[in-house]
Amino acid sequence: MFSSNSVTRLAANSRQVDSVVNEQQPLTNSSEAPLHKNQTTLKRQLSLFSGTCFIIANIVGSGIFISPQGVLKYTESVGLCLVIWTACGIVSILGALCYAEIGTIIPLSGAELAYMTEGIGSVHARTGDVLAFLCSWAGIFILKPSGTAVVILAGTQYLLSGVINGYTQHLQSGFTGITKKPLAIALAFYSGLWAYDGWKSLNSLTEELKNPKRNLGLAIILALPTVTILYVLTNISYFTAMSPAVLLNSNAVAVTWAEMALHPFVRALPILIAISALGNGNAGILGSSRYCMVGARYGYLPEIFAYIQRQRLTPLPSIALQVLTFHEINSLKLLSFMYSLHI
Repeated sequence: MFSSNSVTRLAANSRQVDSVVNEQQPLTNSSEAPLHKNQTTLKRQLSLFSGTCFIIANIVGSGIFISPQGVLKYTESVGLCLVIWTACGIVSILGALCYAEIGTIIPLSGAELAYMTEGIGSVHARTGDVLAFLCSWAGIFILKPSGTAVVILAGTQYLLSGVINGYTQHLQSGFTGITKKPLAIALAFYSGLWAYDGWKSLNSLTEELKNPKRNLGLAIILALPTVTILYVLTNISYFTAMSPAVLLNSNAVAVTWAEMALHPFVRALPILIAISALGNGNAGILGSSRYCMVGARYGYLPEIFAYIQRQRLTPLPSIALQVLTFHEINSLKLLSFMYSLHI
């Protein structure tokens, strides 16, 4: 009924399937990540509380002090502005839960870089390493350092810039003059989502999270609603202290708010905002260095960036690379600023 060649092919296919299953078994049934070439692995030391704080620190930086102007500019009304902020939080929660589901199946650091390499199956087989390679280099040298640089520069601006009685008149007429342009609403969403950037950050540290199958999802459930409520309440406090016109014309929204609502403590607010931005930048470098380490592990960067420091069990070469990249981006921004002054 079957030729000898058919039997041989079936046996070969069976052995191939068994080998794939055996290779994937440690990935799906164990929370331990694959070992490095030097057999040194990251230490699982992040608890549920640490993971929750890491997500919040990665999200809350300077975005909430910059994005309100963009959202209000495009929505043209206070009420729709608050709706957009809430909707952006819901979108971030849904996206983070999707990442949590993938992270429990593929418990590797590196977030989407590891997921693209390990999880997309036939697509990765057809395209080779092109997609993962592009994702790796764009994230390591452009997206993540640039985001950290923007946060730090914004915090520095607030540092250099030098509700006791709330008023609700701006909230009572919140939906007057609402925009009817779909493009404007989309741009408002874009501005709001930028402030929520970082919702997937804990997936970059999966190999350092204790019991990731439990704590990854719980940390997201605790952190994202907390940030959403914080952002909405912050925007409400802005609109109780200042009119939309004042907010749009302000160079530093939080400082303008403090001048109107926290008269004795206005000088302390820029320092607090700078500390928040510094914490956000620190969390960003922490996550992006693991992203860089995973890229080197898959061969998209030189092997040295996959090495882990034996005493502290941290990817020291990757951290150094991210700090240097961040420094170079800041230098380019400084040169651009000096050139504009010269012109």
